[in-house]
Amino acid sequence: MTKNQEDQTLPNHLPDLLQGRFFDTIAQIKLINHWRDTRDMSYDEYNELMTANAKEFIEVMYENKLMVDFNWVDWTEGEPLIYKGEFEQFDNLTLLKMLTFIVKYDNRMLQFLVTKFEDNTILEIITILERRINTFLKNTYITN
Repeated sequence: MTKNQEDQTLPNHLPDLLQGRFFDTIAQIKLINHWRDTRDMSYDEYNELMTANAKEFIEVMYENKLMVDFNWVDWTEGEPLIYKGEFEQFDNLTLLKMLTFIVKYDNRMLQFLVTKFEDNTILEIITILERRINTFLKNTYITN
């Protein structure tokens, strides 16, 4: 994917992201990760919070049209990429494919999505996308 093609992935989604709950959900994910690290929670409280957060995340992914339509079942390189990390090197479309894969795979492997919240995979990917969106908006605002 060329740099120009990569730049086009986010602008197509910007109106939906800005009007939806995407940024609120990012803030919620960050808060939950902070709570996990700083508060004593019972297992049940933590599990309930993570399950609710996972459901909200799935809703936001669909609501904001961030689910990429591709053959995720046969995307053999996807899962190893997700486990490897180092997400900064990937273009926006690949990052969105990873999030789509995680959400869809959760239906097959229960709690996969929660596991990806717990190991900060989702937070890392979303933080990269958030930074790229903010950079795009800043550059667009400055140049217009």
